[in-house]
Amino acid sequence: MYSEFLTKVNFDNRQVVQYPETSTIISGGTQFGVPYSSLPYGTSTTLSATTYTATSIVSTYSGNTGITNYTFSDSNMDLGIPYLPILTNTNSGSTFNTGNIFVSATTTNIEGRDVVTSYTGVSFDIYCITMTSSTGTFIGSATTNTLYYISSMAVDYSGSTVWIDCPEILQTSQLRVTKNAVNGYALTCKDSTTGLLEYSLITGNTNLWSAGTGLNSVVMNNNNGDASGNNSLALNSYSIASGDCSFSGGKGFNKKPIISAGISCFNFSYNNTGQISNAGCIGDYSTILGGLNQNISKNSLSSSIISGKFNDIQSASLCSVIAGGNNVIGNNCEKSAIIGGAYNYISPNLNSVILLGKNNFTATTSATTFVDTLNIGNVAIDATYLYPLYTTSGGTVVTNPSDEKFKTDIKIIDNPLEKLLKIEGVTYKFKNDLNNKTKYGFIAQQLEKVVNEFVIEHPDGTKLVQHIDIIPLIIESIKELYNNKSIYLTEAEHIVAEDNDILLNYNGNNMSAINGGIKIHKGIDDYTDLEITVDENGYLLINSYIKPNNLLLRKYTPSNNKDINMIDNEICFDDNYLYVKSNNKIKRVILEDF
Repeated sequence: MYSEFLTKVNFDNRQVVQYPETSTIISGGTQFGVPYSSLPYGTSTTLSATTYTATSIVSTYSGNTGITNYTFSDSNMDLGIPYLPILTNTNSGSTFNTGNIFVSATTTNIEGRDVVTSYTGVSFDIYCITMTSSTGTFIGSATTNTLYYISSMAVDYSGSTVWIDCPEILQTSQLRVTKNAVNGYALTCKDSTTGLLEYSLITGNTNLWSAGTGLNSVVMNNNNGDASGNNSLALNSYSIASGDCSFSGGKGFNKKPIISAGISCFNFSYNNTGQISNAGCIGDYSTILGGLNQNISKNSLSSSIISGKFNDIQSASLCSVIAGGNNVIGNNCEKSAIIGGAYNYISPNLNSVILLGKNNFTATTSATTFVDTLNIGNVAIDATYLYPLYTTSGGTVVTNPSDEKFKTDIKIIDNPLEKLLKIEGVTYKFKNDLNNKTKYGFIAQQLEKVVNEFVIEHPDGTKLVQHIDIIPLIIESIKELYNNKSIYLTEAEHIVAEDNDILLNYNGNNMSAINGGIKIHKGIDDYTDLEITVDENGYLLINSYIKPNNLLLRKYTPSNNKDINMIDNEICFDDNYLYVKSNNKIKRVILEDF
């Protein structure tokens, strides 16, 4: 050992401590520390104890001159089997003792090494009390006077596994690690806590990336591409990311690259056309995701093409093409989309156009959705109410068709007016209406009590009114009123007429007046109406009694007892008599003064 200064080296177990301001040169075959096998381990002789004892334990055995199989009533005694002799007739009178037998009870891991912290075990004696011998086989029973349950602390070394501790930077021209060394393997971290290194196989190509020509850009090696935009990434074959913050991936070919030239644009697709303009995402903030030979032209903004092939967005903003093929969105279009289909075209300068699954179609109108067939089986939310959608010749969507071919079990509405009069129209305000606006309508729960078909129920229990279904009820109610216009219904206590007349049979004739009159519903009892009608002779007929405060009779003197000027059941009088005609014959009684 050579030192420029006075050097003090302390060897503490496996540690070497060198004090500051010294230089140490070590030469020769120097080895620090000792192998683990030389470190202390096992139970402590001073920290062992008996924790429990059991006595007079009987066990059984069987075997021969080569082996004895013990069957212990306490399974803990199985630890002693390796330490017990083979029982035969030659030693059956002896007492044997296992001595202290320990196994690890608790362990810990220190820098990748398992260390025992405590032990547990047993110690017992055994004496043969019976033995049956037959042709070299021995069977019998044995007794244990005392079984000791024992425990001990460990003397296993629990210090650091580091042989030489260098807390700062370690520099060496060579590092030799011999444990588990394998050609081609690399040292990798096995335990992030201790920093333990082990040899492991590193798979794959570790030299995948290199810097692109743009600032902070990356390009995959051997992909014949370039990341010339700042903060850009070029991935896979013939990818060019020339826009700042752009990504280019997928697969291109020689002179058929995948282009991402717009700012913050993303192009991950496939190109085999050989035409750069047909496989480029040139528009700023735009995306091409999947598909074959897709293109978003320069001056496009925030547009996208997803899947499909040969789709093209020409200098449009906020537009999309999803799937399909050979679809084109023209110049200066905004907020428009083509979904599926093929060879469709949205004309330039349009906005808010959607083409759904059409083929060979040119859109020429803004704010319009074009679709050949729209199959919506349920416009309502209850599956029992199926309202197919149809279009007029001009393409306008209509619902609830009334063609008879869609209908069955057709009936005229019964008692429409009666139903309509039970419906309550209300005013209300929605609870979540910030404007607190008063609205007119119905309460679904009340309406379904009258005609439950007017109300449908959402799966969450919310009830909805089918307002259109109420219209036929209103129409039939109006017809009922018109067809029975001679009947006036009122809930008022009085009928008031400005000309002092209540005129029945208005615009009618004598024939239409016959049997007409006034009907008081349930006027006699709950089952019988009170009716005052006129007959063909112009006489009033009443189906109940008249209880007048005064009765004014006609003054008339019949010419004979069959005077035709009086009718049956008529009563009249003159100064001398009271006349009554009954059964077509007139009778009289004299009037006397009193």
